[in-house]
Amino acid sequence: MANQTIPGNSDLTAQFTEIEIVRTGSKGGKISYKLVARGEALGARWLQTSPSRKTGTFSFDSITGKSAWKDLFANDNPNSFLTSEGRSISFDTGHFRKTRKGDYVSRISPNDLNRDDITGSWKNASLFIDSTANDDANNVAGAITGFGLMPMVCGGSSITPVVITNYTNVQQTGSITVNPGLANEVGVFATAADAQQSPYGTCTQRNQGGGNNPAIQENFTLQPGQTAVYYLGMGGQDYNLIGTSNNIAIGGLPGGTANQSWYDFWLSLTADEGYDKLTLNYSGTGGPGANNGQNGFNVTMATQTNNPDGSTTFQNSQTIFSPYSSSNTNGNWNGTGEPVIYWANQPIGLAWID
Repeated sequence: MANQTIPGNSDLTAQFTEIEIVRTGSKGGKISYKLVARGEALGARWLQTSPSRKTGTFSFDSITGKSAWKDLFANDNPNSFLTSEGRSISFDTGHFRKTRKGDYVSRISPNDLNRDDITGSWKNASLFIDSTANDDANNVAGAITGFGLMPMVCGGSSITPVVITNYTNVQQTGSITVNPGLANEVGVFATAADAQQSPYGTCTQRNQGGGNNPAIQENFTLQPGQTAVYYLGMGGQDYNLIGTSNNIAIGGLPGGTANQSWYDFWLSLTADEGYDKLTLNYSGTGGPGANNGQNGFNVTMATQTNNPDGSTTFQNSQTIFSPYSSSNTNGNWNGTGEPVIYWANQPIGLAWID
């Protein structure tokens, strides 16, 4: 690559005092936006995810302009993620240009076209760009390809991919547990096709056997650098058996391990018992390192790309959504009072990180 500072297969991060998203127009029913990053980029770092795990700093000016951008990302507009004081949005990013005022400006395409709360000022914002062009397209830690396109399901249910990566240098085993109160509302599947063909991929009435079914538990073991995807089939219509423990617990240790802390994803249904959302809840864990109770297991940012050949690529990252907290509860994200919500079919990322 022409850019000798940032290697291939690298995620980029930078912080700005303020980022503003501006609506620039509408054509053919499509709204266009631009992102304006004001002032100096602080903490600008790159993290190479493969073939090695190296990190370093860079100047934001070095990635500004069409030529520099093409050197890094070839002909792609990379997926990016913006967070600010409890708010977040993902989008495709065009190249950045620098104005005379010193601002960095880029045209963006939000992934969620139905949101109306993205414009305006984002204070103390963090920008994540994923990721620079591959030096070896067949060797990308955190990426997995080959699944069919995410299946279409009825409006009352969701098939949600859970993308799990082992970024450490040792084998790791974790588990997914669906509590008994959800046993008739959630299934765990190895492929999207299995989930689609299950009762959770339709809106038909399901078994009404009561809320005393045993918990569903699925252990998973990943080798260093390995990524795996599981699929949660959730919701449906006509009947709701949710009890008092309506959460899906995902942990970075085998099920039943003493003193394990969990990341709980609480399922909410709509008035007609269809899928509504998952809300992240955790306590006593989070953050990298062995002291988080789960071998450095964290909730991370994951994206998915539907490829022209009909496959789907999932890309996990080491961007942590779960800083350590001893008392985070449902609807109270990192002390901000803002929940982290997963909507229908939105991928959930988790990873062991040193």
